Amino acid sequence: MARIRILPDILANKIAAGEVVERPASVVKELVENSLDAGADSILVEIEQGGRRLIRVSDNGCGMDADDSLLSIERFATSKISTDKDLFAVQTLGFRGEALPSIASVSKMTVISRSVQDAAGTLIELDGGRIVQVRETGAPVGTQICVEQLFFNTPARRKFLKSQATEWGHIADRVSSLAMGFGSVGFTLVHNSKPVFDWPKTPDLKDRVMAVLAPPDHERLIPISRTEPFVEISGWLAPPSLARSSSRGIYLFVNSRLVADRTVAHALTQGYSGRLMKGRFPCAAIFIKVPRDEVDVNVHPAKAQVRFARQQAVHDTIAHAVAKALETLDCTPWSTGPQVKGREQAALDRLTTGEDRGIPAGQEESRPFTRPIIPASPQRAILREVSQSPAFYKAWSAPPAAGKQQGAAGLLWEKDGEAPLILVGQIYDSYILCQKREALLVIDQHAAHERILFERYSRARAESSVQVQTLLFPQTITLSHSEALILEGMLDELNLAGMEVESFSGRTFAIKAVPAFLPEKNISALLRQMVDAAAQVRTAQGPHETAVDEALMLMACHGAVRANQPLTQKEMEVLLADLNLCQNPSHCPHGRPVWFEISQDEIRRRFKRQ
Repeated sequence: MARIRILPDILANKIAAGEVVERPASVVKELVENSLDAGADSILVEIEQGGRRLIRVSDNGCGMDADDSLLSIERFATSKISTDKDLFAVQTLGFRGEALPSIASVSKMTVISRSVQDAAGTLIELDGGRIVQVRETGAPVGTQICVEQLFFNTPARRKFLKSQATEWGHIADRVSSLAMGFGSVGFTLVHNSKPVFDWPKTPDLKDRVMAVLAPPDHERLIPISRTEPFVEISGWLAPPSLARSSSRGIYLFVNSRLVADRTVAHALTQGYSGRLMKGRFPCAAIFIKVPRDEVDVNVHPAKAQVRFARQQAVHDTIAHAVAKALETLDCTPWSTGPQVKGREQAALDRLTTGEDRGIPAGQEESRPFTRPIIPASPQRAILREVSQSPAFYKAWSAPPAAGKQQGAAGLLWEKDGEAPLILVGQIYDSYILCQKREALLVIDQHAAHERILFERYSRARAESSVQVQTLLFPQTITLSHSEALILEGMLDELNLAGMEVESFSGRTFAIKAVPAFLPEKNISALLRQMVDAAAQVRTAQGPHETAVDEALMLMACHGAVRANQPLTQKEMEVLLADLNLCQNPSHCPHGRPVWFEISQDEIRRRFKRQ
């Protein structure tokens, strides 16, 4: 007796449904994608009881005649591909011909469709995948699919559905996501006979993106655009201050297909690098266009993932485009923006790399400048390095303009006609207060100095010009076998970064030199933290460079001035001048904010003066 047999069509469709139909939201996705493929510019989605009782999707697309309506519920029946060549250049959202028969096999389905050539429509009723009746019916041009009692004949699947509210939430999110990618299509969503949203079609996709993202301030969305021969990137980014605790605010579209691609998501996160704290996720809508033959959309049963022919190139293009777009945020509230960096930055660079600072020989001590030599207190000495750059003298050394009042700390900064910045002082030995014309600035001194050191150190490392201090007594550290392997892979980069580490014996390593700005104590503990951080970030996307960046962040953190550390007025002045010349002065390397503003209007409101 044969043990191998051909499965009945109904059973095969139920198995296929397990891949395609995970929950009610999966049904909605498949049906809406079919409507979009049919050329509809108006789609109505009606839901009852979170999709358990009813899912109805109606559109005004091209519709189907009687023959096509019957074929549409057959497995592997599709109008969207005909040869294997078509499979590698798919131009539609759906193409497998599995959705309708799979959904029908686990529900009670009604299909009503009419093409423009027909005077009447066709109605097909199915029960668990079996046709109950087929007849003519009056209907507008387009298609309506009604799915009732989902999973009625697969109780095990129905048992694992979540609450009505949870399933409804998934449906609303899915329809919103699909609507975001098609501004030229009007979407209406109704739940339990109550309209939830009605988004009319719009020629400007940004209007739809704003409607879906609904950020507190629409004008704060940052446009992104980049075109390469093999990929075109566009979309909008929310500022880091609107980051979320999950990735639910990320919307990724590849050739109008909504995907959850790890490569693209990682590229987006990398573009935000240094602007988000660990565990926070950006909010963005990214639209990617690639040639049809450059992307494989047939790698996931639900078509939720894609594979790019030039995956690394697409990843790097997205990351670069996102980082470039976010540069518009890279300025302090008292500067004109990133363009102020130039000769002034070069002057600061010379300061940190130990180059000649233009002081005549023998007169070094006649000016208030400190040589970049390792002192007893490295963090404070770095702040005492006052730059000779024109920007510094213009900002901090020029006398106050006539008629201007100085602040409590006796400092007024006015640059190129901008609003004056008055240094008020330090509070809690941790935060610097400054007054602008219309706001009060609060600056975290540790985060600010950490950002300054990280950027200086990164440049010096790239130019192999890091100042090094040899330890009088080398420090040793013993690691586990796996940690030792990680450290061995980082030794060359650490040496370039000014931390001279050598294998001493087995799993023991000797630290012989450190970057000049680092205090000598606790170097072993710092190196162990670097190894731990490297172990956590070793991923498929650039593990080596990511691990090195983590190491640089830790060094900058350890070398920066701490909270609860009093600063002199001159030290605060230098800190703010150096921060003004950073590439990303708004966030520390770990993504924490460096400063925030309290508007004068807010202060007035607190005192009930408006």
